Amino acid sequence: GRQADRRLLIATYLNDRKRSMTRFAPPLLTMFALALPAAPALAQSAPPPAEAWQGIYGGLKAEAFSGDRVGYSYVNQGQTSEFPYGLGEVTELGAFLGYNITYGNIVFGPGVAFTGGGPEGELTPVYRMHDALDLKLRAGYVTGRALLYGFAGYSQSAWDDGWEISDVDGKIYGVGVDVLFDSGVFAGLEYARRDMEGHYLYGDDYVTLDTTSLSLRVGYKF
Repeated sequence: GRQADRRLLIATYLNDRKRSMTRFAPPLLTMFALALPAAPALAQSAPPPAEAWQGIYGGLKAEAFSGDRVGYSYVNQGQTSEFPYGLGEVTELGAFLGYNITYGNIVFGPGVAFTGGGPEGELTPVYRMHDALDLKLRAGYVTGRALLYGFAGYSQSAWDDGWEISDVDGKIYGVGVDVLFDSGVFAGLEYARRDMEGHYLYGDDYVTLDTTSLSLRVGYKF
């Protein structure tokens, strides 16, 4: 019956997500393999100059979402009623690309990032956030091998509630740290907060989507 169809839909969706993770995992593991051999040499060699951060960089990331909430807001005769729901925890893979400009020990510049999915509803996993595209500006300070930075920008995604897919967008902001190896490979962590909102196709009703995530990033400074 309908319950069996729903179980089949959920199982099919989870299998698709598993195949997607399997497809993107090898490149991420390759980047880790490049970075790990250089780790023991960190204590034996002098850190690169701040100018080593100058230029184009790119890489892969694993972004762990810690849940947060989605809110459905219904507007009726000028009155708004909001119904918030929790989001589950999930880890998605993605990629990033950017350009650094250095001024002494200060580093700043634009960047773009893509994440292949997002958190699902805690009670209804077929309700989910789609892929996310982030446009960011970051500024930071180089100390030793580490680049400590903060960032802010624009994030765009979509929310699928099982009946309708609504485009959502808004701000993204956070902090991070990258560590540069002699080979040009770098690894780091990034904490990000997204506050997004979008309207349904019809009427004044809208959805708000707030997420928090921690990304493990591995990249190369060209």
